[in-house]
Amino acid sequence: MFWMSSDLERALALLRDRPAWLAAPVERRLAQLVTTVENCARPESAGELAALLAELEAGAVLEARSCDSPADRTSDPRIPRFEDSHDGEDDESIRRTECAECGSEMAPEDSLDVNWKMVCVECIVTGAARVPVRGDYALLGRLGAGGMGEVYKAVERPTRRIVAFKVLKDFQTGHDAELAVRFGREIAILSRLDHPNIVRFLAGGEIDGHLYLVMEFVPGKTLRKVLAGRGRLDPVRTIQVGYQVAKALEHAFSHKIVHRDLKPENIMIDREGRVRVIDLGLAKPMISAGVSGITGPDACLGTIPYMAPEQVEDSRHVDQRADVYSLGTILYETASGQRAFTGQTRLALIDRIRTGSYVPLSEADPDVPAAIQAVIERAMARDPQDRFQTPGEMRAAIKALDRMSRR
Repeated sequence: MFWMSSDLERALALLRDRPAWLAAPVERRLAQLVTTVENCARPESAGELAALLAELEAGAVLEARSCDSPADRTSDPRIPRFEDSHDGEDDESIRRTECAECGSEMAPEDSLDVNWKMVCVECIVTGAARVPVRGDYALLGRLGAGGMGEVYKAVERPTRRIVAFKVLKDFQTGHDAELAVRFGREIAILSRLDHPNIVRFLAGGEIDGHLYLVMEFVPGKTLRKVLAGRGRLDPVRTIQVGYQVAKALEHAFSHKIVHRDLKPENIMIDREGRVRVIDLGLAKPMISAGVSGITGPDACLGTIPYMAPEQVEDSRHVDQRADVYSLGTILYETASGQRAFTGQTRLALIDRIRTGSYVPLSEADPDVPAAIQAVIERAMARDPQDRFQTPGEMRAAIKALDRMSRR
């Protein structure tokens, strides 16, 4: 496959190992090219990546890393290397364009697609580019829709920043009382959470009778789209994703929050490889289990292929171990390229989950290292007592995988 080319594999190995001679600007440029090549964003990027690797191998751009001490390089595992930010200030290949409305010059990251035209933020804020407006937010286009709401890419006009703007389905607040309560709870939960691997809450409330929620806009793809394009991820990338999601769940657990709908569609990976957990529409405080009245008795809420056995029985009383299980099923699919649980009917699928009937990862993909298989299959244990008891335990187990790889 194109994304597993030898040049790309060599580049990923450099970014993973971060040798002391790899200068920070060169590392950022390498990461940018890797992301561009993987996304097939620019055909010429493959040649640029090959040229840069050739220079590195020839020793033309080697220099000592002055920004990290030996202690800094060993304090954290190599697994989450793609959490590093890459500002791209030294990237000379950025191509500039002109605003279709005012003619001003823009960098690509400053241009916005409106009705098939690239325009600047200023023209959107001033109204020169005509787009729908909800209060302070100019809506540029729909990013997606779920059971509760629709999400739009938008410009927050007072600040001129790009955001994700979520509104209750059909722009109504009273058409469904349960949805309105859940939407309000999502706002309350997001406002309590502050973590780099959870989409950041910016604002929420009601505009002209429309419930809304504003979050940071994450340029990138969902894990579902990444898997659709690649089929699966290599073991290193699989545990990178797992490590970052486990950190997000660990933070939520510290606030006694359980997500209840973790799936590839609700995991965003930005252009630098950082993971964000999104869509907390079914999340709930564990303290309210069974007493809030929102979720009925024996309700089955979530996305069935990723739900824990106890969650398909009664979604009201699940705890953090259900999220651990969901993460296990996601990593199973990420590593093997196939879902752990399938069924021709809903009942058949639920029965497989209840009985823990899935193909062992060692059979689904024998190339997945045994240590990674063990972590994933423990997370997917049918009995909650046999799983990692907290997301923090699972994160520590993934971190140990990195230590093993460096021996």
